[in-house]
Amino acid sequence: MQLIADYAVRGLFWGALAAALLLFAARLWVLPFNEYVVGGALAGAILLGHVVAALLVRLTPLRVANDIDVALGLRERVSSALSFTASGTAKNPFEKTVVKDAARTVDKLPMKKVYPWRVPPAWKLALPALLIAAALS
Repeated sequence: MQLIADYAVRGLFWGALAAALLLFAARLWVLPFNEYVVGGALAGAILLGHVVAALLVRLTPLRVANDIDVALGLRERVSSALSFTASGTAKNPFEKTVVKDAARTVDKLPMKKVYPWRVPPAWKLALPALLIAAALS
């Protein structure tokens, strides 16, 4: 859900920016269409496109392992173990130890710590774009 929220807020930013530019152009020139309807449709289409893109994004095991390492400061422990196991079984004692250590770490891991719910960072850009679009309407 967090990924969809992130993409949706980015879509909201780009949609509001496109609508604001259209409304600004309507103040400068006479446009042969209702700028509010077209601006709203444009913003909605961009927002919908970003949500669909978020639904099509697939999280690969390597990306999840990297997210775990970064979120918990594990210094590439999980992603290294994944790369050892992806090439087949771990061959030498070092690789086996790394895989066992990562398995113990991930076993105790609450996923809410890795992927916490938060306000998308793009919201800081989306809010001014929305306010500009509202001011121009």
